[in-house]
Amino acid sequence: MTICDRLREENSALRSKNSELLEQINFKDDKLKQLNLKYENLRTVNSLVSGSDAHDTKIKLNRIVREIDRCLSLLNN
Repeated sequence: MTICDRLREENSALRSKNSELLEQINFKDDKLKQLNLKYENLRTVNSLVSGSDAHDTKIKLNRIVREIDRCLSLLNN
């Protein structure tokens, strides 16, 4: 086996490993987005339940309504 052949094999192995790592990154990014959304939802629910400042609660609810409206407009297009 020549040096060129070994380098090609090593290159192929590294490309494969790179693809696997990119898939893991994408998976973890998706998981992080899901966890952040859950966290925000829990914070919102906690603020509603704990009776925190009404102004903050109103802002959060308005943000949620805007997000729902945005999703509905995307679905309608």
